[in-house]
Amino acid sequence: SHLPSLIPIVSDLLRDTSPLSIGSTVAAFSTICPTRLDLLHPHYRRLCRMLLDIDEWGQVNVMELLSRYARTMLSKPASQAGSVDESSQGDVDPDLNLLLSSIKPLLMSHNSAVSYPITFEFRMP
Repeated sequence: SHLPSLIPIVSDLLRDTSPLSIGSTVAAFSTICPTRLDLLHPHYRRLCRMLLDIDEWGQVNVMELLSRYARTMLSKPASQAGSVDESSQGDVDPDLNLLLSSIKPLLMSHNSAVSYPITFEFRMP
């Protein structure tokens, strides 16, 4: 019953530039309004760029949310003969490339909760 009044609060919290609070904000977003991915449009690129600075458990929440956003809102890469290779990198949405380049360093994380979803969600080599 309080959902309409909570959405503007979550939207305001998403504007916060502090990496310390964004993990909790994303967790609240996923609980309060998980289907309102349209609220992420103005924040998507900033969230991708700040992913390395977020605490490890917040990184898990942000990666899950960004992967849902990418699967829903971004265009699929054009594939040639059923596979995406290095020559078709130009066909990939620049926002998807930003996400993939932002999560690549997280493969080195000591926290398996961070690196495990990357290998299975994004199927990176």
